[in-house]
Amino acid sequence: MVVCEAIIKEELVQKVLKTNVSALVQLNMLKNLVGSVVSDAIGGFNAHASNIVSAIFIATGQDPAQKVESSCNALKF
Repeated sequence: MVVCEAIIKEELVQKVLKTNVSALVQLNMLKNLVGSVVSDAIGGFNAHASNIVSAIFIATGQDPAQKVESSCNALKF
């Protein structure tokens, strides 16, 4: 698992993103928590199975375009 964290000053959020910190927190709750439940994402946080397979392919030096074939092969069983 890879985790990335950044601290962004509130002034920068307002100037560049044209929003405020509380709105971003609310958006995170709606998109990543509620949205994941609605979309049946695996494990939450919008982690869809195809993205997980692509990440494994990239991490192991494989061609991520081959995930299409992998999903098709899974349907055969």
